[in-house]
Amino acid sequence: MQSTLLDREEEWQEVRRLLRSTADGFGQSLIFQGAAGTGKTAILHEAAARARSAGFRVMLARGSYLEHDVRLGLVRRLFDSVLPVLPGHDQQAFSRILQRLLREAGGRPEPGRTRRVLHLGLRRLLWADKNSPILVVVDNLHWADRESLEWLATLPQHIASMPIALLASVCAGIPGTDPTLVDETLIGSCRQVTLRDMTTNSVGALLADQFGSLPDPAFVAGVMRVTGGNPHLVTALTRKLVHEGGKPDPGRTAALDTVVLDLLGQSVRVRLRRVSPHAHAVLRAVTALDEEATLHRLCAIVGLDLDETADIVARLRRLGLLTADRGRLRVAQLLVRNAVLDEDTHGGLREIHAQAARLLRDEPGTEEAVCRHLILSTPIGEEWAAAALRSAARSALATGDPQRAVLLLQRSLSEPLSPDDRHEVLFDLAAAAGNNDLPEAAAYLTEALSERDSAYWPTRTLAGLIDVIALGGWEKDLARLFAAERGRLTTKAGLLGDRLAILSDRDSAEANEVQHLQEQEPEGALTLAVTARRVADLGADRPRALALADRVLKISPATPEELMARLQVCKVLMVAERTEEAVAQCEYGLDVARRWGHHFMIGFALTCQAACLRTAGDLSAADTAAREAMKVLTACRASPDSTAVLGLRATQVEILLDMGQVQKAAVLVDQSEPIPMKPRSRMDALLLGARGRLRRSLGQPLSALHDVIASGDYLTRHHVVNPLVSPWRFEAALAAQELDGNPQAQTHAQAELDGAHLWDTPGAVGRALRLVARVGYEPEARTRLEHSVDVLYDSDQRLSLAESLTDLGTLLARQREKTRAREVLRDACALAEETACAPLISRSRSELAAAGGRPKRPTSNGRSGLTASEWRVAQLAAGDRTNKAIAAMLFVEQRTVETHLTNAYRKLGIGGRDQLPAALRAAGLLATDH
Repeated sequence: MQSTLLDREEEWQEVRRLLRSTADGFGQSLIFQGAAGTGKTAILHEAAARARSAGFRVMLARGSYLEHDVRLGLVRRLFDSVLPVLPGHDQQAFSRILQRLLREAGGRPEPGRTRRVLHLGLRRLLWADKNSPILVVVDNLHWADRESLEWLATLPQHIASMPIALLASVCAGIPGTDPTLVDETLIGSCRQVTLRDMTTNSVGALLADQFGSLPDPAFVAGVMRVTGGNPHLVTALTRKLVHEGGKPDPGRTAALDTVVLDLLGQSVRVRLRRVSPHAHAVLRAVTALDEEATLHRLCAIVGLDLDETADIVARLRRLGLLTADRGRLRVAQLLVRNAVLDEDTHGGLREIHAQAARLLRDEPGTEEAVCRHLILSTPIGEEWAAAALRSAARSALATGDPQRAVLLLQRSLSEPLSPDDRHEVLFDLAAAAGNNDLPEAAAYLTEALSERDSAYWPTRTLAGLIDVIALGGWEKDLARLFAAERGRLTTKAGLLGDRLAILSDRDSAEANEVQHLQEQEPEGALTLAVTARRVADLGADRPRALALADRVLKISPATPEELMARLQVCKVLMVAERTEEAVAQCEYGLDVARRWGHHFMIGFALTCQAACLRTAGDLSAADTAAREAMKVLTACRASPDSTAVLGLRATQVEILLDMGQVQKAAVLVDQSEPIPMKPRSRMDALLLGARGRLRRSLGQPLSALHDVIASGDYLTRHHVVNPLVSPWRFEAALAAQELDGNPQAQTHAQAELDGAHLWDTPGAVGRALRLVARVGYEPEARTRLEHSVDVLYDSDQRLSLAESLTDLGTLLARQREKTRAREVLRDACALAEETACAPLISRSRSELAAAGGRPKRPTSNGRSGLTASEWRVAQLAAGDRTNKAIAAMLFVEQRTVETHLTNAYRKLGIGGRDQLPAALRAAGLLATDH
């Protein structure tokens, strides 16, 4: 199937009408016009084939640019095309006619004689062939030589009452040999038809035929977008895609925008040379100017006067290569634009971009366009260029586009800069790169610090940047630089060096971080946050930890450092069991980071969110947040052994173990190996503890005990003793119990309970009471468990409450109190379902079945279930917004929206989206007039 013959029913009707009329003895002429690549040649050849099948004698020739000045060259090719099929005596007669014509062409015949001889020759052909109708087919009529054009222009007048037809094609926008004679031929024709581009349906039909399967609508739309529906380009692109293999599915759609067709650039260049010597330069200028391509700007770029430029543009528009919209010009097909760009092997377009930047500089409102051209241009060696690029970089950062800011600042380094300005640009580059690419940020910062004295360092910007780089694990080169410059540093720079040394020597960080932060900035947000975290680690003064956290929350984050402080205190809120507030603050921090486009902070916020959601008992949402966080941190090139990645990995393992996905947790631990038995940081210790829990789940209690005790030794040595921050004793007690009643079990359990009482939150105490009941003496277990349940009912620790209820129900059933056991276990099942903790769901259901009961039916009054994220997504979905729209509004992936909705449906006890509004109203979560 040829693309050029699809969707051409109107054109074929005209061809059929022409052939019928000619066969009846009434000759006509039909001329197809169209832009380059619209299928004129294919239609003419197909029409010739159909004419032959209908008994026509076909004379066919094609106008040639290279022979447009050869007298009677086209006529000779026309008669040559028919001679081989004539009988021998007719061939001789026509050969003599042709020889006489050629002799006349060599001299100066009287006016009109050549045309008369040609018309006579055509009639002789008609008589010789016993009145078989004749079809004269001329492709590229515009490149016929002048004498042939004169004959063809008069032909319609001579064939009106003869069975002879003329079928020709003309390419719009090509001036040809003699535009006047071409116009005469067009005027003299009975019918002119303009060929259009392909429709979406015809492109889809072609793709289905070539690929052998129905193409995805998005793929068809992509082909239309890059080809403009031009039949020649559609055919060439389809041929290339089929050759490469694969299917016409959405996964290949994005790649269409960058396809370069072989030889297309060369073909375009050759065609344009025939339009005008300057046509290719005009097309290149339009390609480079892009959105700024106007007629007057083209004049300035290509150096032509307005009239000549306008004439070339008009021709290129008729040729189908340019379009115009409100005075703006653009290349009509993306494939042609790609071909022009691909041919730019000598950097000519970069020079055009430089010209464009200079040209636009003095026009109002073109600052963004100037910088776009500067990025693509050669260095222009003028100071204003660097200033413009730096200004645009500041705007890009303000609008949350740090990647563009990096690109602009990198380009500014190629222009003249004073030493001071260069130093500032390097610092700005480090700050911008710190959003998305930590090793790049560290490299720029190291270069900036090494070039100037510390008195010139912007210490406030530097403080937050150092923390980001250190969290991502790229601080070592910076630490060495600070150490080498130690004797020459200013006081503030020296304090930063001390902090960096602490962060890079992780073994001492826990002990010294607060002290050095207080020396640097006693009332700063990060100082308050780290101090709050350390007070929470100590586990003895919850009111002070919360007071410090609340001071941080009153500071509206304006810098990454302040946002990091707010996210750190989310963990303080979490262990203080202000869980809903912690989740909400994580959401807020995530929104701020996304608004800034600060990808590392997005990853850090998602990490905090995952931990908080796990504590809230929303394991499915916690797992989603953790996976997204790892994607973001990996994209930022955070080091695998960095604080950020190790901390997230520990959280992921804990979440997966909560969900009963032991094998997935094992894979994550394997990816983190080797995990040192002597931790160098808090995150090493937490990951080691998570591995210990995994080993206990795999039936390896002795190895588990070794891991959690090694983890606990480090944490205790660094004064991290809060049982909600450092749960190593909980795991140690359970592992020891599995080792044939190891007496350490009760020791660890009692120490856990003492620590919980010291921190004095319901979750900590309830959890520790459950532990003591598990490893202690059974006569006391019931009292412990009942106390645990009573305490946890006053907390927001739903997962912990479900576990205590399951333990209590199991014990009651064992003590033959079946009725009460069933009531307790039904509550346990309901809570376990809400948290998506698979092991607990299985255990609570099994115990309930053993006690002779069934789980409660889900109810639609589901306030007990929804997290802040689920409620927010459910409200938007109830307002008829699509998942895609909700994802865009909340700056999350569409899969995250789907996960939140699935959880909301389950917790609200409904089957789908259409039931959301009613369910939310019934739960008091949606206004009745929503």
